[in-house]
Amino acid sequence: MGAIKDLVDLVTKLSDSVQDRKFAAELREIQRMIGSILSEHAELHESRIALMTDNEKLKKDIPALKARISELEKENFKLLDPPNTAPPSEEDIALMRLLVHPNAKIAASSLAKSLNVSLPLFDYKADLLRSAGFIYVHHNGDFELRYSLSKKGQKFLFEKGLLG
Repeated sequence: MGAIKDLVDLVTKLSDSVQDRKFAAELREIQRMIGSILSEHAELHESRIALMTDNEKLKKDIPALKARISELEKENFKLLDPPNTAPPSEEDIALMRLLVHPNAKIAASSLAKSLNVSLPLFDYKADLLRSAGFIYVHHNGDFELRYSLSKKGQKFLFEKGLLG
């Protein structure tokens, strides 16, 4: 916008000018400024065309990217929620019910004792429940694993009417 103001100022000077030499110099300056403005306009037009081309390319890429995101979300869901090959047994349900209390992170040895099973058998059953997504395993500083009920485990117990 500064170039346009300068152009107006020069035109005003031109109209006030009476000497031929000064008039010619001001006309040359006006022509130089017009050339500069035209050059800037051409650059802006080229930039606009390049941006429009890039925009069209991006519009074409969006559906493919959305499809890929959908595929990845499905893969992620499968990884986070592996299929349960068998429904939880009565022993599994008993274990989950011990973990119902909010913020419960109960040690493996305490859970095995409450269920009256050996620690190796408990570890095996807990690993199956963990891989099915029904419980979480927490590693503590005392090197004993602790367990808590997952949202999926809570939902299972709720649907079976076993919460409460």
